[in-house]
Amino acid sequence: FNAHRSAMAEVHQVVEEGESTQSDLDELLDEVEEQFFTKKVQVRSTRAAITRQSTTASELERVINDICEDDLTLNQEPVHKKSSRSIPASSSSKESGIRENVSEKSKCFPVLLGGSNLVFGLSTAAVQRACDNLRCVSCDHKVLMFDNSKWKSRVDYIFFRNNFPECSKLKASLVSFRGWRAYACQCSWDSVESVYSLSSKTQLKWVCGRH
Repeated sequence: FNAHRSAMAEVHQVVEEGESTQSDLDELLDEVEEQFFTKKVQVRSTRAAITRQSTTASELERVINDICEDDLTLNQEPVHKKSSRSIPASSSSKESGIRENVSEKSKCFPVLLGGSNLVFGLSTAAVQRACDNLRCVSCDHKVLMFDNSKWKSRVDYIFFRNNFPECSKLKASLVSFRGWRAYACQCSWDSVESVYSLSSKTQLKWVCGRH
């Protein structure tokens, strides 16, 4: 800005001494153009305007200041607005990982119940397995299973309602039977020796909780 102050001093000197000729003004504007600006079209239009109008020191000062401000504005780097809400990459990757894990889990089809000889696992049309992740949609409890056992005939809803899920109390109403498997939640129970599809046991409100 030292050159800017020097140019302004020359403007005042030229006007005060009455030497304001067209050539003097052209030379002064050329100097300003060379030192500060890239917008030559604006300088030329300004020069033409000064030629048509009466020239004073205050007018020349205003013109030079306006052009300097425009040039400084053009040279400034733009300010980018920050996003109002950013999601950390780590959080996004964790959420996607959870979705992938859920989608990878499968349900048994068909859902099977079986005696102690039927191995636990995911049941498919090709491989029969007893579902070991059953959940009751009525009482919202996971189904407990006891191998080589069956329920006594006298058990009832009140017994399971009061004692589930304490295995030690439930076992008091189990009878040892090889090859059988006893199932129970807080509101339903059953004992089976053979393989059954859960759809055939309509009194049981159990579903596969995925594997």
